[in-house]
Amino acid sequence: MREYNATLPFPLVVVRRTNSTITCRLKSITTAIGITVTRDLCVQVQRNAELWDVLLWLDCVPRRQANHYVCPFCPEDERNRYASRESLWRAQLFDPLAQWMNRLAAAKWLLLCESAHGGSTWARLSADPTPPLRPDAVQILPVHTVDGARDKRELGRLPRPYPHPNPTTSFIPPDAKGEPDEDPNA
Repeated sequence: MREYNATLPFPLVVVRRTNSTITCRLKSITTAIGITVTRDLCVQVQRNAELWDVLLWLDCVPRRQANHYVCPFCPEDERNRYASRESLWRAQLFDPLAQWMNRLAAAKWLLLCESAHGGSTWARLSADPTPPLRPDAVQILPVHTVDGARDKRELGRLPRPYPHPNPTTSFIPPDAKGEPDEDPNA
């Protein structure tokens, strides 16, 4: 995976590794976005340790045939042959991940949305310079973290989230610095 990291816009930081799974986060990107690599590659969004949405899911199951590898998930007439399992993984998982990350670089905000009565959740990336105000957003997070901080605890004391038309929604600006705002009700 080290050789792939050099080609990615945001380095992968391994959080956990087992015999069958590698769990990563992206350096300088909100920890709400994580990557799990098994036989496939999944970029998921979590909120409060619960899966909120999947932003990218790439399936790949290397199968050896004679002197090459193929992915049986690809349509037979479009199936490429690869000299090694690693070259198949690169073409089917890591190159598409790098392309997705290039689009992620332009994103400013991660919107965590939920249907009015709960049940359905989804995430959206937004390149708007200011956070988009959406009634279905329950949380808006900056995509890019300050100096690669892993979470809000590492950012120090942050101001209160900006007000939002949906009272259950909050977001923290990416350049948040200083003391919390005074609470007029305190």
